[in-house]
Amino acid sequence: MIFDDSISLLDWLTDSAPIFVIVAGIVAAIGLVFSYLIATLQYGPSEAFYFVSRIVFQIIPDFVRTSFGRIFALAKLSVQETVRKKVIFVAFAIFTALLLGGGWFLNMNTRHPDQVYIGFVYFGTQLLMGLFGLLIATFSLPADIKSRTIYTIVTKPVRSSEIVLGRVLGFGFVGTMMLLLIWIASYLFVERGLNHTHDLSDVSFTKIEKRGESSISGGRTSLSAEYEGRSGVASNHWHLVEVTSEKTESGEPAGRVNIQVPAENGGHAHELIVSSSEFTGPINDRANEYVRARVDDGKLVVFNTETGDPVDYRVGPPTGILMARKRIGAKELSFTDRRGNEKDEGVNVGNEWMHRSYIAGGSSSLARAIFSFEGFYKDQFSNPDLVQLDLNNMSVVRTHKGNIERGVSGAIQIRGVTDDYEYLTAPIIFEADEFAIKTLFIDRVQRNCVRKSTVEIEGEFAEEEVGDFDLFEDIGANGKVEVILRCNESGQFFGVAQNDLYFLTSEGSFALNFAKAYFGIWLQMMFIISVSVMFSTFLSGIVSMVAVLSTLVLGCFGDLILELRQGVMEGGGPIESIFRIYTQQNQVTPMDEGIGKTVIKSLDAAFLETVTYMRYLVPDFTRLDFSEPLVAGFNINLSVFLIATILTGVFAFMTVIVGYFVLKTREIAK
Repeated sequence: MIFDDSISLLDWLTDSAPIFVIVAGIVAAIGLVFSYLIATLQYGPSEAFYFVSRIVFQIIPDFVRTSFGRIFALAKLSVQETVRKKVIFVAFAIFTALLLGGGWFLNMNTRHPDQVYIGFVYFGTQLLMGLFGLLIATFSLPADIKSRTIYTIVTKPVRSSEIVLGRVLGFGFVGTMMLLLIWIASYLFVERGLNHTHDLSDVSFTKIEKRGESSISGGRTSLSAEYEGRSGVASNHWHLVEVTSEKTESGEPAGRVNIQVPAENGGHAHELIVSSSEFTGPINDRANEYVRARVDDGKLVVFNTETGDPVDYRVGPPTGILMARKRIGAKELSFTDRRGNEKDEGVNVGNEWMHRSYIAGGSSSLARAIFSFEGFYKDQFSNPDLVQLDLNNMSVVRTHKGNIERGVSGAIQIRGVTDDYEYLTAPIIFEADEFAIKTLFIDRVQRNCVRKSTVEIEGEFAEEEVGDFDLFEDIGANGKVEVILRCNESGQFFGVAQNDLYFLTSEGSFALNFAKAYFGIWLQMMFIISVSVMFSTFLSGIVSMVAVLSTLVLGCFGDLILELRQGVMEGGGPIESIFRIYTQQNQVTPMDEGIGKTVIKSLDAAFLETVTYMRYLVPDFTRLDFSEPLVAGFNINLSVFLIATILTGVFAFMTVIVGYFVLKTREIAK
């Protein structure tokens, strides 16, 4: 799944609402016709018409006159039934056992241990809450009907809508309480499992004789590093610690302390936290003008630059993990080819996965990847004077080795178009890091920026000048900018997708982000409960479970069905795939012309066309899954959050109406 958080709530409503209304209307009409046919077999044509129409006209009055007191009483009965079955205690005991044993088996020796921990608890919670909603809701109503305990309810003045709502809300309340406990336990498990520090008291520092190399790690160090040491081991790893060779005003050797990302299992670093009367915080903080570090006789000494007195220090918690980074993502990605012609996609370098498109490098190549951004305003950034641009997991394809000791050279330019001018910044050169985050810091004031007048005067060339222009007030004055990416080296290619490049605006709260992600699990659970209750009004427990699972499959793989319908994927639809398996044909071998091919293609087209429209009756379940931004350390923005909430609410309400209609037409204890 590729999580897309670039769509706005308004755009989503504009695109999805009309299709949903049309398809829901068609299905409702089909349902009424089907109900009329069944009622005709029981009562005859005229009586069946009166029976169905009476129920249809009673829907709105019944829901308007719904008694919240009766709903609360029925929900209370559902809660008591669930607690009596001890399902909640068994489920929480299973999850607790998983957490207790998970700390022993989870691998911390990875580049991103936070992703391992978060993925473990999130998937476990998803599975547990999904099974809870499925098992408790699909068997409850059929069991009551079979045991005839439902008679004590339907023989009283209780509306069908209240029965359905009481079941959904009762089971939902139990699931909510269980999920709340699991969320607290999961957060503590992740936070305590990853929160660690290192001891520097026994570290022996050695002088770096040759700049750019490290005798400990063998990798490159900062150019200003003068001493290096190896931290104590914690959580199965250690860090390279460097002391830089900056000078104080008195000329004494002093500097900063860099606790680098581990060479083998990276993903995080640490800050050296100092505490003095003049300054308390990270020693490398820009506001720190009083505390520096040096090495005396192989030991780290942190001191006050004014008095020379030693200063207390400690290694802070890990940084670079458990994040909730807020970003501005690209609204659109377009390409130009080698000749500068506009294209919807880049070139194909032979990868089967077409998620990324590639641009060719070289000084003569005009191939570019153009990322379009909206909402680019100064207020969005915590530090607008130094804008952070991240290239995340960009792919690099080499057709020849080139210089293998460094990355492939690339450049970006920022273009902005206002009512009067078009701006284009000077190229910002970088070395690409394949499938890693490449961070570029861009000054707010862009020097040597080209400004061209957009006002055309007949017979004259557009006015053009080079100068210093502000990134927000000039280049992006209307909140819209484009980032143009190019590859500088001939024979090399850059591969990018729309989400691979973004502006990092600020840091959010990981705890809040964790809670929002678990709210997504709550939405999934409530949808499963509502669908389960709906199917259980007219199906047995086992059949209801199969129907709910089929609905979930349709919601999870809607994009796959659409690709099959559009012919994007090789191998055809399900009937053609079965035929190819039976005849041992591969996916790309053309089928023999004839009546057989025509029949198979026609059946597949009819089936996929039907399923394609049916997918609009089921929510896109991937929009309720926030695991990808949570694991990747990105903030779950408000529009995505609201889309998921509206999506679940609308479909849950539709299931309640269907359940009400079924119970109203079904003869129970009459």
